[in-house]
Amino acid sequence: NLRWAGRLFRHYCIEGETKPLSKDPYILGHITNPDFEDGKKGWTISQAQPDAVTTETLAGFGTIEGRYLGGTHGDTFLLTKRDAKKPNTFSQEIKGLTPGRAYSLKMITADYDNITAGKSVAKLDAVSVKL
Repeated sequence: NLRWAGRLFRHYCIEGETKPLSKDPYILGHITNPDFEDGKKGWTISQAQPDAVTTETLAGFGTIEGRYLGGTHGDTFLLTKRDAKKPNTFSQEIKGLTPGRAYSLKMITADYDNITAGKSVAKLDAVSVKL
């Protein structure tokens, strides 16, 4: 938020500090391999049918997601093929949470055919999250 940005600016730019302003880590370790850059490592996968869940890479997908680091960060993802009889599921134990602290989860879904064709179509995807 704006207050935190102001504190960071003051700490590093005005006061010239080099030590971190916060004890919180810059890169969180609550979820292992959150972007599927290491394939399915760290995830428990239950497929509705053989080869229904794979990891893929699409150049520029991180930019479409709104990633601000540039490069290839965010270009990997989990691709699931729907099945009328059974859902594909993927899960992982979230580690290192502190009781009483607020946390957020961001998950992006897209239609593979649309994103590979460069289309942006507003629609609801059949997805559920259970914590």
